[in-house]
This record gives sequence, structure tokens and C-alpha cells, in this order.
Amino acid sequence: MFEKDTVKKIADILPGLKELSYFQIRFLTEIFDFGSVTDFLLKNETISVWLEYDFNAVLSDEYKEDLDLLPK
Repeated sequence: MFEKDTVKKIADILPGLKELSYFQIRFLTEIFDFGSVTDFLLKNETISVWLEYDFNAVLSDEYKEDLDLLPK
């Protein structure tokens, strides 16, 4: 399970991975903060990204609305 600062740590590491072509995180919960990685993902459109939520995770309506705003 992610801690709140895990996504920020990932976002700090990602820009240094110059040859990254695929990024996958599975079993996410609502604690995953998209705001921390959105800028990186938008600036690196050649990276394939797969984010998968834990099927048992309960997501609030507000969080689901935020997900709907993300580019697909």
C-alpha cells in the first residue's frame, strides 16, 4: 500500500529516468495523488502509463470525478 509521500518520491525520481518507456502501478487506492505525477506525465507523452486500482478499494465520488478529468 502507498503512503502519502510515496507518490511524491516517485515523481522526484521519474525525471531522471531518461530511457523510461513504460510505467505501471497496480492495486492503487484513493491515497494515490495524481497531482504529484501529472506534470511529469504530460511532459513525457511518449511514456506508456498503466494505472490500475485495487478492485476492492472504495473510491469517493469526489476522487472519481478527479479521475474523469485526467487525460486518457
